[in-house]
Amino acid sequence: MARALIVERREVSLPERADYVDRLPGTKAHYKDAGCHFWVFEDHGERGAFLEFIESSSAERLTAALASAPARTAGMPPLYIEVEIS
Repeated sequence: MARALIVERREVSLPERADYVDRLPGTKAHYKDAGCHFWVFEDHGERGAFLEFIESSSAERLTAALASAPARTAGMPPLYIEVEIS
């Protein structure tokens, strides 16, 4: 079964940055409980510019986890499926 990945860019204003970062452990726990992995990276040169990666062993698991995620406001972002390389 091919792995599935979602990548989203988030831009958070500097006054909102601390609240965003404070919510990340809860978001990570949600995805872990749903059988997914969650990573966040901040642009080294632009504070408040983040990339969120959500990854799972299946597209179905990932889309279900995303649909039930707390505080989701955006629609479904692009879903990437792993390309098998032989």
